[in-house]
Amino acid sequence: MVLDSALVSQQHAQIERVEDGFLIRDLGSTNGTFVNGERIVEAHPLRANDLVHLGDRELRLREERTDELLVDGKTLTLRSEDLHLGLSRSRQLRQMLQKRQARTRFQAIHRLDDGSILGFEALGRGLMAGLEIPPGELFDLATRLELEDEVSRLLREQALVEAQGLPEGTLLFLNTHPLELEDSTELLSSLARWPGLGRFQVILEIHESAVADPRALQQLRIELTRLGIGIAFDDFGKGQARLLELTEASPRFVKFDAAWIRDLHQAPTSRREMLGALVRMVREMGIDAIAEGVETEPQLKACTELGFQHVQGYYFSRPRRLGEIVATIPGA
Repeated sequence: MVLDSALVSQQHAQIERVEDGFLIRDLGSTNGTFVNGERIVEAHPLRANDLVHLGDRELRLREERTDELLVDGKTLTLRSEDLHLGLSRSRQLRQMLQKRQARTRFQAIHRLDDGSILGFEALGRGLMAGLEIPPGELFDLATRLELEDEVSRLLREQALVEAQGLPEGTLLFLNTHPLELEDSTELLSSLARWPGLGRFQVILEIHESAVADPRALQQLRIELTRLGIGIAFDDFGKGQARLLELTEASPRFVKFDAAWIRDLHQAPTSRREMLGALVRMVREMGIDAIAEGVETEPQLKACTELGFQHVQGYYFSRPRRLGEIVATIPGA
């Protein structure tokens, strides 16, 4: 296989099929061969989903099973991508996890009736140089390395560390990644062993895409209730509004996605009526409705008219460090 890159040696590496899988060995290349961010010095086994770097090229080992392939049903697929700083970013992410280098910004959620602070959402960021990037980019990188659940857990645990400076009883919204909900055992275990959790009213934000199984979600709610943790549906309406799951899980909050709010004051009557109906339905179920992404006075007015109880967005406050927000909290 030829990779068009000046950083890849003429004979860079060899991938060999062996009885129980594949081996990769470096052939004395100038820039080295790396598997999952670690430089190899001798023949190294390759497993499904391993990430290989040759120079500035990234390849992923995939195992496919079809009737048309080899006799034992296995083949090797390598996908090559142009990635600037791909190798260094991969190393940095693994070091960030190992050294637990993360930080938290807290964004206030405000009551609409009087503008007072309801609570704070903890928003995690990478702290390591080179990974001080928007959360979306950080999780894109984590997804390529299949580390998104570990990154999510690190950011949440770092938020709990920094949140110890908040007044006791503060309503604290913590994020999850949908992958953590596929098997919530580790998520529940990490929360249960966390000291000082009871100092807060913790609300776990669950993305709408992660709530496809009502029975599993109902069981998760029971386990979280035992830990004194509530649920908020996040980004509600971004995909399909999962009304059945909403009924089954009885979350404490529903956070309507910012896409609903962005042009709400200019939206057609039909769209405003649809959103208003969803807000009324949520409130009739005893669930608080939060509008995300409120940035302007017209948006705020539209949210008030449609019956939202709480809002979150730049109109009231941006994400800030703990020291910057403590002074804004009554009784802090």
